[in-house]
Amino acid sequence: MLENKKTKKLTPDEALLEAEKNLKNGNNSEAEKICQLILSSDPNHIKTHHVLGGLMMLSGRLKLAEKHFRLALEGDPTNGFTIANLATVLFHQGHPEEAISLYLRAIDLKADVAGIYDLLGQAYLAIGEGEKALDAFDKALVSDPSYKKARENLAKTHIEQGNKNKGLAHFNKLIHEGEDNFDALMTLGHFYLESDFPGKSTQYFEKARKISPKNLNVNLILAKAYNSCGLHQLALEHLEYVLMLRPEYAQGYSDQASIQENLGEFEKAEKNIKTCLALQPESPYALYLLTLIHTLPMDGPEAKSLNKIINSDNSNPAKILSYFSLAKIAQDNHQYDETMEHYIAGNTLRRNTEAQDGVTFDRERYLNQIERIIKTFDRKFFDERLDYGETTQQPVFIGGMPRSGTTLTEQIIASHPKASGAGELLDIPLTSQFIIKLTGSENRFPENTADLSKENVTTLSKRYLKTLENFSQDATKITNKLPGNFMFIGLIRLLFPEAPLIHCRRNPMDNCFSCFTTNFAKSHHYSLDLADLGFYWKQYERIMEHWDKVFPGEILHLDYETTVEAPEASAKKIIEHCGLTWDPVCLEFHKTKRPIMTASKRQVRQPIYKTSVERWRPYEKHLQPLMKELGITG
Repeated sequence: MLENKKTKKLTPDEALLEAEKNLKNGNNSEAEKICQLILSSDPNHIKTHHVLGGLMMLSGRLKLAEKHFRLALEGDPTNGFTIANLATVLFHQGHPEEAISLYLRAIDLKADVAGIYDLLGQAYLAIGEGEKALDAFDKALVSDPSYKKARENLAKTHIEQGNKNKGLAHFNKLIHEGEDNFDALMTLGHFYLESDFPGKSTQYFEKARKISPKNLNVNLILAKAYNSCGLHQLALEHLEYVLMLRPEYAQGYSDQASIQENLGEFEKAEKNIKTCLALQPESPYALYLLTLIHTLPMDGPEAKSLNKIINSDNSNPAKILSYFSLAKIAQDNHQYDETMEHYIAGNTLRRNTEAQDGVTFDRERYLNQIERIIKTFDRKFFDERLDYGETTQQPVFIGGMPRSGTTLTEQIIASHPKASGAGELLDIPLTSQFIIKLTGSENRFPENTADLSKENVTTLSKRYLKTLENFSQDATKITNKLPGNFMFIGLIRLLFPEAPLIHCRRNPMDNCFSCFTTNFAKSHHYSLDLADLGFYWKQYERIMEHWDKVFPGEILHLDYETTVEAPEASAKKIIEHCGLTWDPVCLEFHKTKRPIMTASKRQVRQPIYKTSVERWRPYEKHLQPLMKELGITG
């Protein structure tokens, strides 16, 4: 017999009930004392060993927990709960294989099947058995469909295994059930942001912010998402809030500076850059932004900081950015050999870094894509679909190689009182991916466009026009200046047979050199190697020749060199092609107050200049791989 504090005689079972009451009320230390007292008089009390094992597990004393669970199992080897608890203790001690064996044994004994299946799935993940983990999480939900932790684990595992759609479906289910699941909201937000649906991503990030309003990462990602949506003031407000919470957060100032550069507010941007560098003198992004604003000396403190970043153990993205910054400094100082040395080093490091993630430019794949597009979109294809699509001329599509003048062209049009610029909309490439869902076709793009009915095409056309409403409610012309539009002219013509098409082109050497020396936010993988650039250009030239044969006289070809030589005549030609009446304000495009999100943001804030023509010449000896692919001799 045992005695409690009041000297009342208790049996071991009665004392254990007292321990369990204390445990339930959160008084774990008192519960542990009672259990130890029981075992001092009855060392083989099975239930006490089980309870004490649980107490040890809760306090992180895993070895002691293992000892008590094993002693409990000696007296009751078929207790599924004890087996599952022992498995969990072993799992957390780094023995997932033994834990899996015990979890399966506990399941056979029908002990809390849903919870144990969830734990089993986590153990399978620890040994890299993703498919078995998915099966375990699925079985947990079959046993108990309301088991939210299992659904969350199932969603995360699907995404990690590359099954994004399935994972997102489970996260959506968690949210639709009214669960304020922070991880689910953030995962969905990131997915839509990375999939180029920033507007949708903000819905989830805002809900996550309600759960954790002072969370630095949530506010930062909201700033990024709103910036991607073109809601720059909202982005700046979130960054201001971050800096109010953490005034010493250097990156917040460089992020603000980047947005202000997009808005043409260069003085404000420079002030924030300097604040960032005062807090973090070796901020690669702030230093990069500074090189875009000023000509810096070769031996100045900025160049020294950039060299220090490159020669340190910083991340590859920081080093890549620093190489491009040093190249810009050398370029501004007319040090041509050193300029190319840095550009080649930056592009090589980026190419190698991306290759480690399986991202490369595949010439054969690109060539196959070009040939399939040419084969699919012939004149016969469109003759059989003369009444397809929307006849509106509101959308204006601008395309061509990057750095060929697409931003300049859009800025000229967007300066017109009746026009608006939407920037680089990805809706056409995304539409090509949506065709499979719409038709159920087993064919890929472009072949699956042949499976689209007239009604399907109307659905896709209206879907695109709905997107344009986000940019203007009253503009008669709204531009989309995604350079890669040149690959999708066939799809564009199917959706909008009368929409104005503008092709921006530039001297191939100047154009390719400009691509090679630009640190694109989202890498154009072909641009990281001079020979690949030349190959890409030749195929781009080939597909444009094809579109001219299919749509003779419908595409306005706009030469960059002609535009800078005779800006007024070129601007008038552009405005006329868009079906607008001429307005002299279009020549003052550099004064237009609209954000520029591309690498051309500084150039289009200035009047047209000619310094970009023949810019490649001083670097000729370094450009031989490009010249060879293009068939150009020195």
